[in-house]
Amino acid sequence: MARLEERVGALEKGVAELRGRVEELSRRIDDLASSLNRRIDDLRNDVSHWLGELSKRMDGLEGRIGRLEERIDRYFRWTISLLIIVLTSILATLIPLMLKILGVI
Repeated sequence: MARLEERVGALEKGVAELRGRVEELSRRIDDLASSLNRRIDDLRNDVSHWLGELSKRMDGLEGRIGRLEERIDRYFRWTISLLIIVLTSILATLIPLMLKILGVI
């Protein structure tokens, strides 16, 4: 009977130790979960901040691209106008020469 009581006492002591370990593990898990949640919140905030910055930069880039398109359009029109002027002056020079060669004038 004494041995049985010793075994029961040892089992109760073992169960108490296991409960202590389970409680410690539970606290550790809770700490890890809260740490993980903090890190996830920090990451979420960082990503939100980065997306805001990216949006600002994209808006600025769209504006710069719009101004570049306008400048390219102006340069294109200027180049075409210059080509028309050059061709007109070449023709204005060649027509009298051709007429002189043909003997019209």
